[in-house]
Amino acid sequence: MKLTCNLGAYGWQHKHWAGTYYPEDLPADWQLNYYSNDFRTVLVPVDYWQTITPEDCYEWLDAVDDEFQFFAEVSDEMFSAELMASTSAMLEQLSPQLSALVFLGHELQLMPEAKTLLQRLGITIYAADTRLLSAEGLNVMPLWQQADPCVSDLALIKDNLKDLRLSREQFEKFIQSYSLSPTGDEVNLFVTHPQLQAHDLSKFRSVLELMGY
Repeated sequence: MKLTCNLGAYGWQHKHWAGTYYPEDLPADWQLNYYSNDFRTVLVPVDYWQTITPEDCYEWLDAVDDEFQFFAEVSDEMFSAELMASTSAMLEQLSPQLSALVFLGHELQLMPEAKTLLQRLGITIYAADTRLLSAEGLNVMPLWQQADPCVSDLALIKDNLKDLRLSREQFEKFIQSYSLSPTGDEVNLFVTHPQLQAHDLSKFRSVLELMGY
């Protein structure tokens, strides 16, 4: 069975992509549409949730085709009493194409309302420490990171992809871990380096394609 790797960036709203990837005259509202023509998935940074509304999530869905998938980084603050209503509305709006939530924090206390929401969405949660999300009824999966490799179908790599040989080695370590206990024919890989350029992400995708992924 052929294994497919879906490659994406950590967000699409990067100032240093303007003029290097995005045309200089491209409106900010069109950036996601432009990005989705080249890549099939994205990890939405937790910072994005601080400035958007459910209407923005609707516009995100409208900007991409039905096959595009969102992964959402979340924090414990998003599920606090003050933000629970807005978080719920945004995740509900995005849910048709929301593949999973990603939690990178080291502390988490979910309110009963938050647990109910996550159970209703039936969405997978990837956590750096799965013990933080051990509540009954939640589908919790481990998250592969360079500093903490594990068996997972989702990896985060902090890499500017300037040295494709080293980047390939990191990817191979991830795949080797995954192959110890394969659960499907698809994995997801997100690159999180703050200086990542989209054209380097494209080059790395070509490397993966040459490797058969």
